[in-house]
Amino acid sequence: MQSFFKHSKNKSKTRCFNILLFILLPFFAVGQYTISGSIHRFSFEKIYLYAFDGEKLALVDSVTTDANGAFLFETPLQKGMFELVTESQNSIPILYDGNPVQFVISNPSLFSEIDFVNSPHNQDWALYTQVCDGVEYLKELVKPVLREYTRSSDFYDEAKKEYNKLQFTLQELTDSLIARNTFASRFIRADRPLVVDVDLTFDQQRAYFIEHFFDETDFGDTLLIYSNVLSTKLIDFLSLTQSANLNAQQSQLNFITGIDFILQKANENTRTYTFVVDYLLNGFSQLGLGMVVDYLVGLPHLNADCLETNDKLRLETLIEPYQKIKIGSKAPEIETETIAGNTFDLYALKAKTTLIYFWSITCPHCLEMMNDLTKLVREKPEITLVTVMTGFSNTVYKDFIEKEHIPGHHICDNLSWDSPIIKDYHVVGTPTLFVLNDLKTIVQKPYDFEELQLFLNKK
Repeated sequence: MQSFFKHSKNKSKTRCFNILLFILLPFFAVGQYTISGSIHRFSFEKIYLYAFDGEKLALVDSVTTDANGAFLFETPLQKGMFELVTESQNSIPILYDGNPVQFVISNPSLFSEIDFVNSPHNQDWALYTQVCDGVEYLKELVKPVLREYTRSSDFYDEAKKEYNKLQFTLQELTDSLIARNTFASRFIRADRPLVVDVDLTFDQQRAYFIEHFFDETDFGDTLLIYSNVLSTKLIDFLSLTQSANLNAQQSQLNFITGIDFILQKANENTRTYTFVVDYLLNGFSQLGLGMVVDYLVGLPHLNADCLETNDKLRLETLIEPYQKIKIGSKAPEIETETIAGNTFDLYALKAKTTLIYFWSITCPHCLEMMNDLTKLVREKPEITLVTVMTGFSNTVYKDFIEKEHIPGHHICDNLSWDSPIIKDYHVVGTPTLFVLNDLKTIVQKPYDFEELQLFLNKK
């Protein structure tokens, strides 16, 4: 137990001195502030304040410490989770409940040893994260023994006892912190790991985790949106739906099953539901998982009749770009010039099947897929290839197209990611591929070339 708890008795004297030092700092008695601190031997260093919005960090403000390493932020803040980052990339997590936060760090080489003043919720959160990180690290060391070792052996029994001890140590701590009912309690309750019966098989444990993963997550608590707790929880849950033996399509179907479970729970609060949809849309769009994106665009489980006008407009704005490129939609028009100087009109193409391929010449995966697509189009003349490069036109790009004798129509409007074509197709990464039928309707958005082949073979 003592190895986990860094806030031990031998630090009480230095803590008292730090609090006295803090009170004597002149600026603490002047003006209004939201977050203030003192870091020993951090003179004239820049401190950046970031706010959490899901897993994203948005820069809020920055200040420079004085000669004593003291600083303060007077920026009005919304309640939630924040992070202070120094120029030397040290970070300090902060919970802000509307009341000023003060802290002292006496040893600049140990940023984890931070003394908060009159901020019990930050003390609780710091203690929880410190113990949780330690427990989870040790659990990962014990897990291979529980999975691989003979269950009838004494060594397995000892490993099991150690694992359970770790689980219940964290459970006991979190129970006590939650009972204190501080601002941190809401984050701790939602974040803490489940206790699992290690006698269950691996598959049984996975099933238990999936069923009970969100038992203590209050989707009606919109405060969780302004932290990384809910977003991390979503990703950890969705990772449970995956395994190494799944192909791309099976993987997407399993993601959809997990997302369906999440959105049923998130549907109790429109703000949380919107956050979850937005967060997952961005993530899966960047991964190029079109099947998952199209499912999210359908807003499953949403009761639109209960939406306020502002909420409805927010959701419509959120999904509109994705609606234009979902399977079954007419492909956005492309009217431009090819790199050869020819006029190009997507809807003027007389092709049974059109592949629109967004790529970059600096992307190894793009070049590999380009090679596969070239072979495919040469073998199947009913397929027309349209490539759109995400960079800037140059001799290297043109030489590559000519040298490899890549068939089709090749476009580069020299606007890179500001290209209206890239924005119309909501491309966020390369390679990205769309399959259109003869009516220029989007019929598939393959994740990779293997998925494209499967689709064409079925067709």
